[in-house]
Amino acid sequence: MIHRAIAVMQKEYKFKMQKHVIYVLTTAVESFIFHIRLKSLRTPSFFAYGGYSPFESDYQKNDFQNKDYPEDHNDNDRFYEEFKQSNSAIESDQIQEAFDFDEYERELKCADRYSNCASYAWVCKKTGSSYRSFQQGCRKTCGFCKPDAPPAYVSARPGISLSKKRDIMKACLDAHNAKRRLHQHTPSMIYSQKLADRAQTYAEYLRDTDKFDHDDFRGYGFDKSIGENLYWSSSRIRTPEDAVASWYNEIKNYNFRTSASNGGVIGHFTQLVWQRSNILGCGVATSSKGTWIVARYEPAGNTRGAYKANVHPLKVTSGDAFFDNKDEIIL
Repeated sequence: MIHRAIAVMQKEYKFKMQKHVIYVLTTAVESFIFHIRLKSLRTPSFFAYGGYSPFESDYQKNDFQNKDYPEDHNDNDRFYEEFKQSNSAIESDQIQEAFDFDEYERELKCADRYSNCASYAWVCKKTGSSYRSFQQGCRKTCGFCKPDAPPAYVSARPGISLSKKRDIMKACLDAHNAKRRLHQHTPSMIYSQKLADRAQTYAEYLRDTDKFDHDDFRGYGFDKSIGENLYWSSSRIRTPEDAVASWYNEIKNYNFRTSASNGGVIGHFTQLVWQRSNILGCGVATSSKGTWIVARYEPAGNTRGAYKANVHPLKVTSGDAFFDNKDEIIL
């Protein structure tokens, strides 16, 4: 009897050991597969932006595909204040630095750094150092932070009439598609009034607050990423056609052979003709201080590594494809 009891105990111990070994091996394989998948996650490169700095800077010569430079917001503020206080009668146009979606998405206070965190949400509940890098990169999905509440202009109604909305739609859409038709493999855009209403309330916000900066909340309520071009002029009679012409003028700085900048600003032009950005919405606000124009694009362009596939050469090379306006100022 004693020998039989010992045999039974040995059998049970062996069975438990086998279960433990199987569990350890399963966990190891699961961890290995996860790390292989983690390498496939798209991690946006961090441009030394400290806070939110999705803009190209004069200092970085807009070669934002290859270089990381900090943005000096104080220079923007100084320029704007000096211009408003100057007695010069010369009209001047100002274009905000081009928006780069990768930096914007990275630096929001509560956002995921990886593009497909939702697909791996199950990892959020895992424990152990092997999963920590993923959880830190998917802070929003894992519930480790609380997104900021949107400002009032996000839910505000546009302060313009229906007929004015139609005028803006026609002017902005026609101007964009006229430029896009100059390029190979670049489809015309369609207009989204939802996107336009948000662009309009933000243009009115910029006018009312006398500011000129990109909207951190432009993607709020949208499933896809939202790109943005901004334009300001001291003239009260500027139009979407003027803004589009200024943005498109950056074509002279774009090298289609290398899909990169020749040394100047390119981000407004590339967003304007970005192949996958096929939905448009625009807003226009005016005051005695000038004209603010906001264009929104869905999905956002200017994605690192995708320029060659989305910014196509002209159908016919022509010196009339762009013009040079010396009254424009690009920050």
